[in-house]
Amino acid sequence: MRCTEKACAKVNLTLCVGNKRQDGYHEVTSVMQRISLWDTVTVQRGTGRDRLLCDAPVTEDENDNLCMRAAKVFFAETGLKSDGVTVTLEKRIPMQAGLGGGSSDAAAVLRALRTLYDSGISDGALERMGAELGSDVPFFIRGGTQLATGRGEVVSPLPPLAEGETVTPTGFAPLQHFTQPPARYTDATLIRTMEENGIGRPSTYAPTVSTILDREYVIKEGKYLRLTPLGGVVNELMCQRFPDIVDVKFTARMEQKLDEVESGDVQWKDLIRQFYVPFHENLEKVEKDMEGVYLKVPDEVTEEKCDICGRNMVIKSGRFGRFLACPGYPECKFTKAITEKMPGRCPKCGGRILKKTSRNGYTYYGCDKFPTCDFMTWDVPVKDDCPVCGKTMFKKAGKGFNKPFCANPECPNFLPEDKRGYRRRKTEDAAAAAEGAENAAPAAEEKPAKKTAAKKSATAKKTTAAKKTTAAKKTTAAKKPAAKKTTTKKTTKKAEE
Repeated sequence: MRCTEKACAKVNLTLCVGNKRQDGYHEVTSVMQRISLWDTVTVQRGTGRDRLLCDAPVTEDENDNLCMRAAKVFFAETGLKSDGVTVTLEKRIPMQAGLGGGSSDAAAVLRALRTLYDSGISDGALERMGAELGSDVPFFIRGGTQLATGRGEVVSPLPPLAEGETVTPTGFAPLQHFTQPPARYTDATLIRTMEENGIGRPSTYAPTVSTILDREYVIKEGKYLRLTPLGGVVNELMCQRFPDIVDVKFTARMEQKLDEVESGDVQWKDLIRQFYVPFHENLEKVEKDMEGVYLKVPDEVTEEKCDICGRNMVIKSGRFGRFLACPGYPECKFTKAITEKMPGRCPKCGGRILKKTSRNGYTYYGCDKFPTCDFMTWDVPVKDDCPVCGKTMFKKAGKGFNKPFCANPECPNFLPEDKRGYRRRKTEDAAAAAEGAENAAPAAEEKPAKKTAAKKSATAKKTTAAKKTTAAKKTTAAKKPAAKKTTTKKTTKKAEE
């Protein structure tokens, strides 16, 4: 048995591409119209095995072709047993022309199989099968004029259009959409990308991220990593001079070769020689070519104005990190720290709160009127105000959710520092423990105190007696030799007499 179907092409009369969805597709709204250009699809059952015959060259594998995939989906969804299906295609629709030829062929196979196996399934069921194969397949199940939404798989009928028919617009909705660039890397997405491309190993992921941050090739803006002008210059130089080293596949290939060294298939000296000899030659060539060449790192211009001359300030790097400097140096030497405006108001003077970085790299928050106002805190200001006193509330710095609290000592809702969940220092813990021990220990009773005093006196007496005995022994031992000498002298005199 065989069944032949027409697989008509289509055109998009309108197409509006919306935002990107979580599944990677874009939201689309399109009016699709079937046209009189078609392929001929013939499906024959009972051939013993599944195969595809086409009068045009097929680029993909037979099992990956949409027609054969449509047959597999049909039998999987209906539960019917295949006795061998042969699909014959007579191609007339140009391939890769945006006319939906492949999707139309798949829809024709689904319709033909429904007829051959007399399954009696509805168009809606065929559309759900088609949605698994491609976004345009559900449209070709119905044909005609359809409004496609979602990613294109949700279709609803529109009044059919006849050739030469005049269409009167009833409304106009201007829409503008700008293509958004890919999101910047975060620490997590960068590590995942390195893992997917075989770059490094788990033990090297964190040091790699730390290195590019420490050398200021990238900086953190929130949780995202942004390339700096210095990083751009270094990356461009490396791509020009060492293209094989900065190749994404270089590390993956090197890891594979190191595994071969571990297994004993390759000698490590041979591997090092293969890498180092050409690398050393290239390095010497680059050093010779770059002799006397100075690379200019472009300044990162900001919207901050210099307080002295009014120029737009630029970002510079120094011993203590990045800062704002006037581009008119040395005529104008004005500099200022890079700050970030935070929500809320200063609890002392009502000024703006700025996020600052200390020389040791720690983040703190202070008033923008410094040094007139000396407000400073390690806690993070939030946009909510205290419901009692109306002043800005703060929360403990750190990851995760931290409940805001009021930092105004005069407010009944004030939360003392010892109850904010700070990590206490060891010295403070030791002092608190000592103070607690002193407060907890009751006054000693008189009798035990007297016994203790008696014991101490006895011990002192014993020590004194022992000292005296030792001193006496030493004195005696010291005097004995003198006595012997005296006796010897007397004996000598008697012998002489």
